Amino acid sequence: MKVLFQPITLLTTLAILTGPTQGQASIVERDFIETTNITVRCDLPANANTGDRYRIESKIIDPLGDQHDIFLDFTQTNPLKWNFTIIVPNAQENGVTQTSSIRNGEPYTNMEIQFDTNGRLWSYNNNPLSYQTPPSIVINWRLETLQNSIITLDFGAILANNAIRIMGESFFFHTPYHNGRERPAS
Repeated sequence: MKVLFQPITLLTTLAILTGPTQGQASIVERDFIETTNITVRCDLPANANTGDRYRIESKIIDPLGDQHDIFLDFTQTNPLKWNFTIIVPNAQENGVTQTSSIRNGEPYTNMEIQFDTNGRLWSYNNNPLSYQTPPSIVINWRLETLQNSIITLDFGAILANNAIRIMGESFFFHTPYHNGRERPAS
């Protein structure tokens, strides 16, 4: 399934002073917002088979205001466990890593998401008590002069009925929301 980038109404302008060393300055407007968080809500099918994979495609904005694809893959490993992988084609090889978790610095591949017997979100990386949120994403971009992006994921609260969950017989997702806004075309 394909999710198209949804424009948001938030607009921020940041003035940056630049200029020659004689103290003259000019104002450069920064009229984009880098993506720093992504909110995802979906229902993973209760009748999925081991190995079934579902993908959400979305867009994110880098520190220079450019838009990039991001793929969020969910693969069932048993009825109450799913692996979650993030793919960003414009990242360096192995350049999408986890932070704030027991797998800090490791590639963001096959992060385990566990659910309770009612299909509600239970844990990340098999550690329900210490990590109540999914690990943040660090993206090391291919363009080496581009600063890394750090993005917080929000799947909803552990055991909440409105969080990511196992429910129904088909994959259903709400359009992912991210707080980024693309740089306008010149």
